[in-house]
Amino acid sequence: MTTVYARLLGTRLAQLSDDLQAVHMTHGRFCGRITVSVSQNPVLRHAAGLAGFPPATDDAPFVFSTHPDGKADIWTRQIGATVMTSRLWITDDGLLAEKMGAVTAISALLITPDGGLALQLRRFQALGCPIPFAAAPRVRATERGQGGAYRFDVAIGLPILRSNLVHYRGHLSI
Repeated sequence: MTTVYARLLGTRLAQLSDDLQAVHMTHGRFCGRITVSVSQNPVLRHAAGLAGFPPATDDAPFVFSTHPDGKADIWTRQIGATVMTSRLWITDDGLLAEKMGAVTAISALLITPDGGLALQLRRFQALGCPIPFAAAPRVRATERGQGGAYRFDVAIGLPILRSNLVHYRGHLSI
C-alpha cells in the first residue's frame, strides 16, 4: 500500500530528491539523530509535554516509523523514552491532515526547487473545533535530502505569545 504522501503528491513525487522519495514512497523504519528545543516558559513547556512533544534534548537517537491504517498512515517518532504518534490522511479538499493528540493540522505540501518539501498550514483544529487562523500555531516544516540522509526542521510557534513552543530538527539515514 502506498503512503499518504505518495498518494497526495501523485506524479509530483518524482520531483522530490531520492532521499525524500525513500522516506515517502513506502512505509518503513528509519534511524537517525534529533535535537529538540522547547520553550523556556514553564507553562508552555508543560503544554508541549501534554501535547506529546519530548523534553529538550541535544543530538539524541531518533527512530521514525510509518505503517498503514486503512486510508491513513500512522507515524511514530521515538526520542529517548518519549514516543510521539500521529495519524495522517488526505482531506476531502486534497490537503494533508495530521492529528496528534487533541490537535489536527491541515497543510498543503509544497515542493521546493531543490527537491525538498515544505508544509504550509491551512487550517488548525483543537478538540475537533476550528481555531481562527490568527490564533492558530504557526508551523514551519521543511524536509530535504542530503547525501543519503533525510533532513527535517520543524518549528511550532504561538503567534499570540510570539514564542516557539517546540523546535525539532535532525536527520534520518537512508
